[in-house]
Parts: sequence; structure tokens; C-alpha cells
Amino acid sequence: MDIIILSLATWRISNLFVNEDGPFMMFAKIRELAGVVYSPMSEPLADNELAKLFTCVWCFSIWLGLIVAVAYYLHPIYVYWICLPFALSAVAIALDRWVNG
Repeated sequence: MDIIILSLATWRISNLFVNEDGPFMMFAKIRELAGVVYSPMSEPLADNELAKLFTCVWCFSIWLGLIVAVAYYLHPIYVYWICLPFALSAVAIALDRWVNG
């Protein structure tokens, strides 16, 4: 069960950083600080290696997954409870997309 929760949380957090603005535009500001710029067609463009990481959920999730795995190894209970709300959010989003198309 832990691997499912950690996996869902990794996806959800990765998606937040790459695709969503978040409250107070915090994720958009983080992407901007990393160097992500947008084309006139609103496509994300990366001007450095760090910015490339913030334009791809697949790329971001590899590094975040490594961080989550190491953190879980060191402090499993804390990481589990931190990841649980993100995992629940991921399931809610998946169910919403399934039910509402």
C-alpha cells in the first residue's frame, strides 16, 4: 500500500510543479525562477537544464521519486503522512476524469 501512496503522491506533486499555477501562483513563480518562459502560443520553453525539468512531468517525477524514496527510507512515517493527502488528491482527480470524461 505504501508504494501506491508514494507513487500517486509523486505524480500529483510532479503535476503541480509542471502544469499547475497553485495557490497564489506559487508553482508558476517557481517555474519562472527555474527559467521557464512561454512562447506566444503559451507553450513552455526551457532556457537551461533546470527549466527543462520543470516542463516535463516524466522528467520531474524521476527526480522527485528519488527524493521521496530516500526520504521514505530515512523517515517512513513522516513521509507517508505527508504524501497521503497528495495521493488522495491524485485518486480524486483520476475519479473525476473517469466519471466526467
